[in-house]
Amino acid sequence: MVEREEMIARIDDLNRRANDNRADDANLTVELATEAIQLAEQLGDQTRASVAHRHLISGMMRQGKYAQALNKANEALMVCTELHDDPGRIDCLNLIGSIHARLGNLEESFQFLRSAQDLARELGDRDAEARALANMIIVFIRLTDFERASQVAEEAVQLFEGEVSSRRLGFILNNAAEVRRQWAEHLTSSGEHERASDQLERALAISRRLESLKERGLPSRLVARNRARTAAILDAMGRHQEARLVFEECIRLARRINDPGLEADVLFNLGQSMLRCGDPGSAVVQFNLAKRLYEQLGQRGDEARTHHWLSDAHRACGDLEAALDHYKEFHRIDSEVRSETAEQRAQLLVAQLKLDRAQDEAQALRLRSMELARINQQLRDLAAALDDQAKRDALTGLANRRTLEAYLQDACHRAAEHHQPISLVMLDVDHFKLINDQISHVVGDRVLVTLTQVIGQHLRATDLAARFGGDEFAVVLPGANAEKARLVSERMRLGIEAFRWSDIHPDLVVTISLGVSDDQASKDPESILGSADAALLAAKAAGRNRVVIDTQSVAG
Repeated sequence: MVEREEMIARIDDLNRRANDNRADDANLTVELATEAIQLAEQLGDQTRASVAHRHLISGMMRQGKYAQALNKANEALMVCTELHDDPGRIDCLNLIGSIHARLGNLEESFQFLRSAQDLARELGDRDAEARALANMIIVFIRLTDFERASQVAEEAVQLFEGEVSSRRLGFILNNAAEVRRQWAEHLTSSGEHERASDQLERALAISRRLESLKERGLPSRLVARNRARTAAILDAMGRHQEARLVFEECIRLARRINDPGLEADVLFNLGQSMLRCGDPGSAVVQFNLAKRLYEQLGQRGDEARTHHWLSDAHRACGDLEAALDHYKEFHRIDSEVRSETAEQRAQLLVAQLKLDRAQDEAQALRLRSMELARINQQLRDLAAALDDQAKRDALTGLANRRTLEAYLQDACHRAAEHHQPISLVMLDVDHFKLINDQISHVVGDRVLVTLTQVIGQHLRATDLAARFGGDEFAVVLPGANAEKARLVSERMRLGIEAFRWSDIHPDLVVTISLGVSDDQASKDPESILGSADAALLAAKAAGRNRVVIDTQSVAG
């Protein structure tokens, strides 16, 4: 009994420390959470294990292991749903939204964060609601929707000031200041310097307000990063000497709290400031220090960015060979990072499909949760879209030949079983090769797309039109005998002939030839296809722009 209580106390301590480090030290968070999970599973304590798993997911996300983190986050959401752990569900939804944001899936990110906010509001959990809003601000920043981001940030500050922990309010203020700073950068690049200056003043005011909260127990890393942003804002405002002093203070602070990521960012920003102030030699020193730290941290995107600025700094120093070397390194690393991101997104899709299969095994239980129902629907929509793409012709959107053959097989079987007629019409564009050769392939493609729209106006919902190949199309008419099929074909022929093709190209004239099957006895797909194809050949041999049922013809 004593041993169990000691293990529980140990797990709680590990989870507390992991939570304290979630925003600061990814590796330590993963280490603490992993030990907590092992101990909780030994005790069979699902609730404490669930808490530790969420800390583990947060750490993995900050390590850049997005696909694995998302897979675990979806599993954790299911566990929290089964345990009726609503705060845990909110945490999972926030985590899933944050992972999607880092992968660039911003629409999905916003949906999960909105679900987290709604659930937190329903439960009256103001701290969790504030966290969801703080994450939404980041999504709007990445969408470069700075106006919406600043609006959400201001509303969040007004809404939660005095109601949530200083830590959570600090994160909201931190993101609010970052919105203004990045908005100023965007405006500066657009030449709107007056508006940019106004945003910098606002960012500085928010940063100083955040600084005033440090005595209320804000995490030291949040305070340090806010100071670093203050330096960057001062530098952007042209107050370079003041900014230099704050930069140097931030470097010392980052080393004191053992935050190499912050130190690298400050060194990088200091290098930018020196380069702008006409001191490229000193800038090279700072950029190289930042680059080494980024290399050690595995932050390859930042490493690539630093090589780009090193290239500019060396060029300003007149060292063109070094500038070229760094530029090449920038492109090499940037290409690798892009490839890794694409691979992560592929792994993400696999993880989601695995989740779908797992959900199907226990669908009745998991569909209790609206969030899981939404995830299921998203994956089903994806599968349906992929399935639909496999069945359709990419240019016209009609069914492709494989779909036609499967549909015709089934339609013939039903026709034979219920003793009903079935007809097939084969058609192609007269002299289509001349359109491609004498006008253009682009116009040829537009002809095929327009043709599908025109013939579709004469078909029923039960009919199927398909692109058979090239400029050849097939239409299956269940329940129609050859005479009815001939009438439908004639309407399609006249519709094509009467269409204003000159709107596409002044020299364009389009007609079609159609062959109607007359093989009602066998209901065999191959025989019906053969009959329609033979009739189409006869229509072309008889002068084109006509409908033929075997040897019978209706001329245009």
